[in-house]
Amino acid sequence: MVPVDGNDVGVDPHKKTLTASLLDCRGGVVATASFQVSGDGHRALEAWAVGFGPVRRFGIEGACSLGRHTAMYLVRAGHDVTCARTAPMTGTGDGVVGSRMRSTR
Repeated sequence: MVPVDGNDVGVDPHKKTLTASLLDCRGGVVATASFQVSGDGHRALEAWAVGFGPVRRFGIEGACSLGRHTAMYLVRAGHDVTCARTAPMTGTGDGVVGSRMRSTR
């Protein structure tokens, strides 16, 4: 079951790392962190995100390409996951665009 008032997490995947930003229900950035692309990294991402409270959804940039394994892990863990659009190449706000996406479910 997806929490109605939970946090949103945006994930910007790269070849070896994931950058995640957690936004509260008002859209404010609460925290940002980086994780390795691996089983341990996926578990650490999930634990980090739920450590701030209920997660409403994970928005993953490129969920059908570089973010595929992350998306698969989170779906199997029972989370609502949406494919987020790719952020402009600004070098800032990694993961924020993904966390502001609405669910496609």
